[in-house]
Amino acid sequence: MDKNARIIVPHGKIKKIAELFGLNPLTIRKALRGDESVKKFEKIRKVAREMGGIELKVESDALNVVEVLKVESRIKNEELRINN
Repeated sequence: MDKNARIIVPHGKIKKIAELFGLNPLTIRKALRGDESVKKFEKIRKVAREMGGIELKVESDALNVVEVLKVESRIKNEELRINN
């Protein structure tokens, strides 16, 4: 688990994590992007992974966009499979 890797979570999970920790969703996003200055950084990321989050480590911004789209597509497909 790379502390600098982004964690992409299914739709609506950032809000749920924020409610769980009593934090602003923007703070959760910062932690999921790898900002170690966020209080409870490790715990937030652990909960995000437990809620279906996927770690994403890419080297360039162009690849980042493509990889994020692929991950979001996989998450949506998984949600559809679970809901059906």
